[in-house]
Amino acid sequence: MRFSPCQNKGICNNINGSFKCYCEPGWKGSICEIDIDECQYVPCGIHGQCNNSNGNFSCMCEDGWSGDKCDRRVDPCDTSPCRNNATCVINGDEYICQCLSNWKGIHCDEDEDECLFHPCEINGLCVNLQGNYSCNCTDDWTGRHCEGKVDHVLIPRPGRYVIVYLDGLVNIARNKYSCFNRPCNPLENCTNEADGYKCHFHPCNSSPCLNKGMCMEHNLGYSCQCRSGWRGDRCQYEDFCKLSPCVNNGTCLNHNFDYTCICTEEWEDKNCSVYNYCHTDPCINSGICLNGNSQFTCVCNNTYTGQTCETFDFCYSSPCKNGGSCINGNTNFTCICDRGYTGKTCETEIDWCASSPCHHNSSCVNIQYGFYCHCTGGWVGRQCEHDIDECMWSTCPSGSYCQNQLGGYRCRWKTKRSFRCTIVLE
Repeated sequence: MRFSPCQNKGICNNINGSFKCYCEPGWKGSICEIDIDECQYVPCGIHGQCNNSNGNFSCMCEDGWSGDKCDRRVDPCDTSPCRNNATCVINGDEYICQCLSNWKGIHCDEDEDECLFHPCEINGLCVNLQGNYSCNCTDDWTGRHCEGKVDHVLIPRPGRYVIVYLDGLVNIARNKYSCFNRPCNPLENCTNEADGYKCHFHPCNSSPCLNKGMCMEHNLGYSCQCRSGWRGDRCQYEDFCKLSPCVNNGTCLNHNFDYTCICTEEWEDKNCSVYNYCHTDPCINSGICLNGNSQFTCVCNNTYTGQTCETFDFCYSSPCKNGGSCINGNTNFTCICDRGYTGKTCETEIDWCASSPCHHNSSCVNIQYGFYCHCTGGWVGRQCEHDIDECMWSTCPSGSYCQNQLGGYRCRWKTKRSFRCTIVLE
């Protein structure tokens, strides 16, 4: 197995005497060893908390928001929390279940005991059922609520009933009373027929359309014709797209709580009102495009630079040492060294004394940005190149005169003098 110095799945590119690592998204560094903190770009928006991890990130969404970047509102009705054919209606970040009759509870899952309201007349006994009730009438009474006095019986015949009155006569003339005992269920209308009665199913009898929607019957079904500003199969949702909030050819999509604009690629923001300078994907080499007010900005990874991340950044590893400035080139880098350093990467400190700049046996000392000469007696100057005229200070005794010399001086008598030397022996 071939060894690669590049970490975290970075791609190694061999070059003369060295190598370069091309890092995977989420990593940087000379060997792809440094994790990029993606949270600095606020990927989770305003409704999520960003948690950075090695080579990646995750978003912890606020209540009511979901999605990889916490950019989708949670529809509380998605889980169908309402039971027994109840209607789920959005109420802010929560929901309300609109129960059908005979049911109650937050989720419409509790049976309403209709017998508590005494629906049966005095001649009947109320029996509660799941989602309904029944009245058990005494022998002399009939009807859903035992409100009708028994004066006839219904004899079933194919497709109809025949009324037989208690006097034993079949009186068709009194068929108009066959609907008196309310034989049809609540969603049916009863009509008297020549030989009995007939129940007609009317789904609109349950008033299924909300917010003053108009119920239209179609055979055994119905549809709701909603008033302006409302939508849904029962007109239960507000129509947020009514005022056409999406501009620049954006398409409006209603949700139970809000609307979403599907923008063309040239536009963005909630109402498609901000021009998207990034729509052409100008940033190359894995650069991230940030849209601005009048232009785009490319956030390049650590190995590329330029307006569109088009130039390989040979300076990304900071190769210039000792304060040197790196200048990126087409195929390599150039270091502009600080004073006192030299070499391709400014790695060598300059020895200013190597050329023996100090004259006349003076001592050379390297200092920052240059050298300093400690001159021997009789010499001055930056490089001890100037002779001192000691005669300017008249150091010779009376009767003599001073004669300057290179690196010193000499006193000469104006006339010849003789000296007597006396030696004392002890």
